[in-house]
Amino acid sequence: INAEYGFRSAAAAADAAGELDAGLCVAALTCAERDAAADVRAQLMTESANVHSFDAVERSLFVVSLELDAAPSDERELMELTHHNGDGRNRWFDKAFNLVVAGNGAVGLNGEHTPSDAPVPGMALQYALRRESIASYRELERARPVTAAASSVVPLDWSVPASVRAQLVAFRANAATLAARLDVVSHHYRAFGKNELKRLRVSPDSVVQMAFQLAHFRLHGRPCATYETAGTRSFRHGRTETGRSCTPESLAFVAAMDNVHTAPQERRARFALATAAHGRYMKMAARGFGVDRHLLGLSCMLRRGEQLPAILAHPARAATTDFRLSTSNVSMMHYQVCFFAPVVDHGYGLPYVIRDDEIMVGITSWRDSQVSKSASEFAVALDGALNDIHTLLNDTSNPIKTNL
Repeated sequence: INAEYGFRSAAAAADAAGELDAGLCVAALTCAERDAAADVRAQLMTESANVHSFDAVERSLFVVSLELDAAPSDERELMELTHHNGDGRNRWFDKAFNLVVAGNGAVGLNGEHTPSDAPVPGMALQYALRRESIASYRELERARPVTAAASSVVPLDWSVPASVRAQLVAFRANAATLAARLDVVSHHYRAFGKNELKRLRVSPDSVVQMAFQLAHFRLHGRPCATYETAGTRSFRHGRTETGRSCTPESLAFVAAMDNVHTAPQERRARFALATAAHGRYMKMAARGFGVDRHLLGLSCMLRRGEQLPAILAHPARAATTDFRLSTSNVSMMHYQVCFFAPVVDHGYGLPYVIRDDEIMVGITSWRDSQVSKSASEFAVALDGALNDIHTLLNDTSNPIKTNL
């Protein structure tokens, strides 16, 4: 009850104050490059009022961003509102997550990856949703109104010198430019989902990953380094490792799919080998036998001025970390759909949710890329790849043998 009153009070105060001058939007520094943000923060910290306000924000567990004038009507609009709202205003991107609430009740989570991975805010959201009930809202309606004295909401004071205001304006302008570059499609593939793939005795995750490989190969005529998140949370302080879905076996499979001289039985055999290789790598990565975090650790041990060792300076290292496909299976969480930007200028961002009867993918690409296609084009290619794989799997003349 106190929280609800506080939110309403904060919204009313914001409405009364009117539109905030862009030069006074301190949160804009969280949109900036790290060095530039640190410089602005240091300037602001010379004012005692700002020291207190920064401390209050940075000690908070998360941030609630009220967007009561917004009414997103579909997943794409909600994504844009949650992700950046055009220019990053009303977001504190350095927090573990911003809970973004629109006026029509739509809710999104904007997560910052440094302190946690997607399962952490996802589990917090899932915890809340599982305990949500009609009865709880009726209880709120019966509760006594809360007075202003009971509210713990306190406005934060900021002192922004003129020398900083121009930089904050520039940060928001740069964020708007970056947001405008991002092409997004909230894609739902409804021909089948997890239940059908389990019936066919194949790994749902491996099927989606092979579809990504096939879609990219058809669009670009070549394979590419692919990142898939492998969780290492079974270890103390474990986070992630790189699962590499592009393998010699996956390349053999995608090449066979569009080779008119390859028989269906051979395609199915290569599919089985590709998914088996994918499954083995993911299991090894989750057990701590991946290579990428080890190499990253070696890189981080370099002291200033030390020369990069030959193994880390080798062209193969750059090529194998040029992740044109950045993917993550977030099916275990209560996400309706999830998005993140591509990690390279010529790539795609592909978080996905495998439901019982559909596969949802938040497809992103950069509009100004000279290499990658639009998000819509990738969606079309992905549909074709999934359809063809499904047809292949349903060919009962030569069943695929798996360990499922």
